[in-house]
Amino acid sequence: MRKTIFKRLEAQGLIVNYNRLRKNRPRRLPKRVFIWDETIWEGEQIPSVYLTYVERVKLAKMLDEIGVSIITVGYPAMSDEEKNSVRRITNETFEQASLAAPAYIEKNEVDACLDAGIREIGIFTPFNELNLQHKLKMSKDEVLKKTVETIEYTKSHDVTVDFVLEDATRTPIQDILQIFEASVKAGADRLVIVDTVGFLRPLSTRYLITHIRKGLNDLGINVPLSIHCHNDFGLATANTLTAIEEGITYPHTCVA
Repeated sequence: MRKTIFKRLEAQGLIVNYNRLRKNRPRRLPKRVFIWDETIWEGEQIPSVYLTYVERVKLAKMLDEIGVSIITVGYPAMSDEEKNSVRRITNETFEQASLAAPAYIEKNEVDACLDAGIREIGIFTPFNELNLQHKLKMSKDEVLKKTVETIEYTKSHDVTVDFVLEDATRTPIQDILQIFEASVKAGADRLVIVDTVGFLRPLSTRYLITHIRKGLNDLGINVPLSIHCHNDFGLATANTLTAIEEGITYPHTCVA
């Protein structure tokens, strides 16, 4: 195997690479990670950013060329204009990337994704008391029921389903595990942990991922995990890297 520049410099006695010390190597680091890019949807939510259709396609194709596994290409349920834009992108040719789009736990939002040609849908909802009481105005049982019904409906169309837990990083671990278990039983292929308000620090990221993984393992659940970090405190990259070191295999990214 060809030596990296770090290995060559180290072999010459010019530097020391502390990252290579056995005690500093992450024990749960996966053998491979799969990049899931959110630039076309999340990145465009920045007030100063607007991507034309041509720019969206160009960016998506560049991401595909460099090996990105999943590309979120818009939110079809937002408007007819957005749905048409997503449909045009799905009609383009891509070599390897899966084109994805989000849908709230409503069948009409899933239908919008399907109408746009999307074959990977991220079903999302929050599940902590703050959101249940003040945003959704629903009980836990009601949200669980809608989540299961929406995932089962989506899977009946032979598409990949990712369950996306909004505001997961402010949700009690037992509640995270409860809705994750229900989602997997309903057919979810991946589980996504979302730091909606950019709340985490690296140490709390490590704690949360460790306990979620242990809880899922105790439940006999073995599906890929993903993390979606926001950058309110400038820690999105640090938190994402920490999550990968704890075994997350589908990190979400954005092109700056």
